[in-house]
Amino acid sequence: MLDAMDLSGGAQLVSIPENEYYEKMKVVYPGAEEELIDFLQRCKLNKSEVMLCP
Repeated sequence: MLDAMDLSGGAQLVSIPENEYYEKMKVVYPGAEEELIDFLQRCKLNKSEVMLCP
């Protein structure tokens, strides 16, 4: 099943500067030296939703 997004409701895409993009990526993805359990704990503390894909 494929869900489609309705973009006619006024939702706007906002461009952000490249350096801000990379700063946000550091928060979302685990670091190379970071253990998976530490990353999951950090996400839980931030009340972030996490999905693991094989």
